[in-house]
Amino acid sequence: MEYSYITLIAFLLLNLGVGLYYGRHVKTFRDYALGKENISTILLGITIAATWLTGSGFSIYLNEVFKESLWTIIIVFFATLSLLFVGRLALRTSEFYGSFSVAEVLGRLYGRWVRTIAAIASILMCIASLAGQLRAVTAPLATILEVNANYLLLITASVVVSYSFFGGMRSVISTDLLQFLAMGLCLPLLLISLYTIAQPDLVSFWTNSDQLSLNTLWSGGGNYANMLGIIEVYFIGLMPPLFHRLLLKRNVFKTQAAFRIAAFGFAYVIANVIMLGLFFAAAHQGLKTDNLLIFAAQHYNYPIIKALLALIISAMAISSADSYMSTGAVIFANDIARPLRGDQGLLQIGKLFTLFIGISSVALALVGHSLLGLIFLGSAIYLPVVVVPLVLALQALEAVAR
Repeated sequence: MEYSYITLIAFLLLNLGVGLYYGRHVKTFRDYALGKENISTILLGITIAATWLTGSGFSIYLNEVFKESLWTIIIVFFATLSLLFVGRLALRTSEFYGSFSVAEVLGRLYGRWVRTIAAIASILMCIASLAGQLRAVTAPLATILEVNANYLLLITASVVVSYSFFGGMRSVISTDLLQFLAMGLCLPLLLISLYTIAQPDLVSFWTNSDQLSLNTLWSGGGNYANMLGIIEVYFIGLMPPLFHRLLLKRNVFKTQAAFRIAAFGFAYVIANVIMLGLFFAAAHQGLKTDNLLIFAAQHYNYPIIKALLALIISAMAISSADSYMSTGAVIFANDIARPLRGDQGLLQIGKLFTLFIGISSVALALVGHSLLGLIFLGSAIYLPVVVVPLVLALQALEAVAR
């Protein structure tokens, strides 16, 4: 317990320190909402990839690769395409440069009331998604560290709320780099360590397993649900934090390049997650478990394995949690408070709403809803209200431009 506990605390403190350090420069609402001026294309790509790599996604993808490998690999492929799809939409967003949120863009396209409705839907999506990320880390980390899950949830949330409150998007972008590096370095190390310990016959499993057979695509009763999952993953790339990244650079071609970099970074990390799921499928054939991360922490009781798992889980959860929190606060200040009272006190309003989102998400995570339930709750609100009219409008703009 000691090594993994110390590793996690050190990682959280490092994120807190970096977030507070870069957040000290925030003086205006624009700094809080958009972060650093003239952000580099590479850094923008990294922060997009880090936001798209979620703690809940890590847990779900890992479990589903273990249970239903080929379908999950296809869905993950579409998740990568989703980033390229959103990057292509960047070419149609040049006229919206200077906007702060997806709700403001919809307001400029459809009017004030649509802006308000989109803002409310986006904020609810942010709260539900943040609760899902916090819930994703608690059970496996509690098993690894042998501590109370609610205690861990409160510590993690406190760290994210603290640097998001003081630095907003400037702090989020700075810490995203740390979190992406943690994922990219620790996942291959975890794979090597597990293989060294278990040494399963991976080649035999991959060539003979029914899970990787094309016949499994059309057998069983879950195929239609999987197809709907592919469609949802493809469009959920327009969630509030990722669309917000479209608005950070004036040069839309550099923004599109950043999304290509993000797609490559996402594909690299998620390929490691797929390999990890296939490793468990090969090494533990016939295993029945609802949470592979908890099984791994219990079965592979080695300090290095637990420390790596703690880093990966926390990095993936925090990298998206802080983005949802800051984006939700910016949307409230910009699209609900600003039309009512003007520009006065927007920075303070954004900071206070960051606290509200943090507290609301913790409460929602503690209620006991399932991880998938929280994700579907946010998606059910956001997709029809925001994504559908947004895609139609941007595609119409492209058609007019032609």
